[in-house]
Amino acid sequence: MKRPGKPLLSALEWYIEAMDAFGANISPIQQLLHCVEHHVPLSLILEQKELPVIAKDLIRATFNLMQYPLNGKVSAFAYGFYPNLAEQMGHVLEHITLKQPSLDSFKRYVEYEKQRNIRAEYPRFEAIIACLCGNSPDQWEEATQAAQIALSAQIKAFNQLRRSLKRSD
Repeated sequence: MKRPGKPLLSALEWYIEAMDAFGANISPIQQLLHCVEHHVPLSLILEQKELPVIAKDLIRATFNLMQYPLNGKVSAFAYGFYPNLAEQMGHVLEHITLKQPSLDSFKRYVEYEKQRNIRAEYPRFEAIIACLCGNSPDQWEEATQAAQIALSAQIKAFNQLRRSLKRSD
């Protein structure tokens, strides 16, 4: 993941770097990324014993959302996964920085996401979803359901993560 002298490319790389700095075992996520890169079927990826249940559940929920039409995917991203990510990460970061103060890069990422104020983007997301759904109650129901599934999956994953951090104290 680390590329000496080069900036991180994505939030995922920041997250993995922070996990590594915290001393977490990052080999399951590295193995997962390797499998995805080499087009290993999802069913085989999810069978891996070393992949934490938290990750399996979130991956399963995410890939299930990919079955939705575009209006559902946009809604899941706009209202389910993305807007709450920085806030949830901030809660986790508060806990782990008490034990590991060397997470500067990850702290910068979380602060960047908080300052972006994704809620300011809601009117744009709403316009896109309105365009995709039109006047169809079924399309709106799909979009709503996808956002609820995404938000529920993310909250469940972060709650499990926080509980596991408390147990490791």
